[in-house]
Amino acid sequence: MPLGVAALGILLIGVGIFWEYFKTHQNPSSKNSSQKLVVGEEGMVASVAGVKNQVKGRTIFVDVSGAVEKPQVVEVPYDSRVKDVLIAAGGLTPKADRNYVSKSINLAQKVQDGTKIYVPAQGEMVSVSAPQVSGNSGQLGIQGNLININEASESELDSLPGVGPVTAQKIISGRPYQEVSELVSKKIVNQSVFDKIRDKVAAY
Repeated sequence: MPLGVAALGILLIGVGIFWEYFKTHQNPSSKNSSQKLVVGEEGMVASVAGVKNQVKGRTIFVDVSGAVEKPQVVEVPYDSRVKDVLIAAGGLTPKADRNYVSKSINLAQKVQDGTKIYVPAQGEMVSVSAPQVSGNSGQLGIQGNLININEASESELDSLPGVGPVTAQKIISGRPYQEVSELVSKKIVNQSVFDKIRDKVAAY
């Protein structure tokens, strides 16, 4: 009998040891997997932060000429506005046509790399077909000989054949447009008016 009790004790001790080993090693990758997941998430956050910092540090080049103190190609942060670019060029000269600037140049407009900004002097004849801010997305209402229906003023739109003040206001209210054909699909103008202006307008 004592021998049997001793054997039972040894057996129980063995089972206990096996159980502890089983608990510790049944899923050896679970702890490591959890750690890897956390490291992965931290890495992703770090990567996103790095991209943001990289974008934040980007600069672009803008050509500024005309009645500014320092006509030149200036380097400015990627999210700069026209106002920031003019400041980087030393500001307007005393000869600058400030009335024209206030009416025709949008100082709050964002600029892109390669944008061209021209500030006319007082008394200078400026062609309405030549935008004073031009670039990939830096156009005024008129670009070349085409009127941008997304940016043009009411008076610019009113100059189109078959378009009066009422229709011009409807065009402005219907913005934005992806293409000029939306003037018809949005029922801003009828087909006959569109046929008259389709070669005179653009949407960008």
